[in-house]
Amino acid sequence: MNKKLNELSLKKNSTRSSWQLELSSFSLLDEPEVSLSPQNQVKLAEEINKMARYLDIQFIIATHSPFMLGILNAKIYNLDTQDYKVQKWSELENVRYFYDFFKSRKNEFEK
Repeated sequence: MNKKLNELSLKKNSTRSSWQLELSSFSLLDEPEVSLSPQNQVKLAEEINKMARYLDIQFIIATHSPFMLGILNAKIYNLDTQDYKVQKWSELENVRYFYDFFKSRKNEFEK
């Protein structure tokens, strides 16, 4: 196997102050949505899906964003469970919290 495939996918470009993703690589992202609006969280998740599909980049992403969780084509491991259970995004406690919050205030959106 090519050594490059085992290296980190984000590489610092020595001529510019930017980062590049490599094909057929692996990346860890810790809450990449943290400073993004909901609309941009959705866009980011869509771009991650494209990179995974077309560039063969694998991602492990830590997130609490219901927008990211709902858009990513991913297997979700719930690290809040003792056995790290695989769950649908709509079954996660933090997503259910958002759902219940907005559902209980539904009438405020219908004015």
